[in-house]
Amino acid sequence: MGADSGDGAVSTGKPSRRLGPESLYSYELGVHFESSRSTRVLQAFDSELLNPISGRTLLFPVGSAPATHCRHCCYAMTQSAAQKAQGVVAVP
Repeated sequence: MGADSGDGAVSTGKPSRRLGPESLYSYELGVHFESSRSTRVLQAFDSELLNPISGRTLLFPVGSAPATHCRHCCYAMTQSAAQKAQGVVAVP
């Protein structure tokens, strides 16, 4: 697992967890009041995004980065100094 999802990510030595789905919970509440002279409406809503997938960089040992991953073409990025020291290469 990388320390972050940036181009220069370095390995923490921990295996990556399985990527789970994002979840969106939306709540809505509304009140409607109507009389012969006026109509009043009050509405409120809230949405909560859980487990957002903001970015992920895969790290592979040098020379073993795949050409495709999950049917998408991928490429090895230019190594940072820290990646060279660890012998890993990043694949976005």
